[in-house]
Amino acid sequence: MQPKRAVVKSAPASASFAPFQAAQAAPALHETKYGDLAAAADRGDLAARLELGRRFASGNGVKKSEGRAADYFQGIIAEFGETGSRDVRAPLIASAFLQMARLYKQGIGEADMDPDPAYAFSLVHHAASYLADPAAQFELARLLMEGEGVTKNTRAAAQWLLSASRKGYAPAQAMLGEILWTGRDGVKRVPGDGLGLLAIAHRNASNEDKAWVGPIFEKARAEAAPSEILEANAFIVQEASAARFPMSSDILINGGIRDEASAATVPVAPSAIAPLTQGSLAAPLVGTPIMGTSKALTELDATPMSATEAITPHFGVDSKEGGSAGIIEMYRARTTDARSDLSSNMKFAGVDE
Repeated sequence: MQPKRAVVKSAPASASFAPFQAAQAAPALHETKYGDLAAAADRGDLAARLELGRRFASGNGVKKSEGRAADYFQGIIAEFGETGSRDVRAPLIASAFLQMARLYKQGIGEADMDPDPAYAFSLVHHAASYLADPAAQFELARLLMEGEGVTKNTRAAAQWLLSASRKGYAPAQAMLGEILWTGRDGVKRVPGDGLGLLAIAHRNASNEDKAWVGPIFEKARAEAAPSEILEANAFIVQEASAARFPMSSDILINGGIRDEASAATVPVAPSAIAPLTQGSLAAPLVGTPIMGTSKALTELDATPMSATEAITPHFGVDSKEGGSAGIIEMYRARTTDARSDLSSNMKFAGVDE
């Protein structure tokens, strides 16, 4: 069946509005039999519908059909597209948006759907802003850094990474840390904050994420001057106090000899890390959050990240082009006041913290 553009409908009146838990993962359904999943999906089970879409997208235990996968993801988007970030189902709904974005980015031949990076960006933007999903915020930042489907904007990317970092999402903490460590267009170099964030990210990272977070952290630590290590440790202590997470000796940075196994690994640039793939779209696991109380992070967050109703996307057949254009226009480069690093008169769509 050829997928149609997803049409946003209001969530059912029975929708749960319990506080959003970013760490809430989707139920472990990867070992559930197809028949049981299909029966649950027929009863309207959201997690089962999402898992069926994933299986058809990847060909895991079923004949691969990205067209059928798109039908499942589109159905979730149409039914729950206006659900807010405080709904307990938000991580599952955000995953459907991200899965659909991946399909639009690459196109679906069997459904006669051409690649549409701009519309894929708008889907990720919805999951990042309206659903406040940290994995979507990380992916949105990556798209902004790469200029995929949108004008390249490193400063806006850093703001989204800050939002996800405050939720404890280690990949975002690592990418933001690397940006601050090296400095990028629109974001000045603040090595103490950058190295401190990399240390926190390395502590939070899953084993899978440590494969790329570890080399970046080790490289930065090896390059750091003693004064920069002191600044990084001060940043860590300040964040631990503000966020009230327990301090332990393993998170503080020492200037000793690096672990040779880690040192031998070739570091990877964050801009090439974690593109939107089938395996990375489960509800994100989170660790220690940061509060972002340092001067550099406070300045980075000084430009408001507030959702604007006029540019909030609605995924209908007729409004698709206009919605995408409005979002992309919002991220076009603006002039910068010579007296400040902050973009002038610019608002970025954002999240409920």
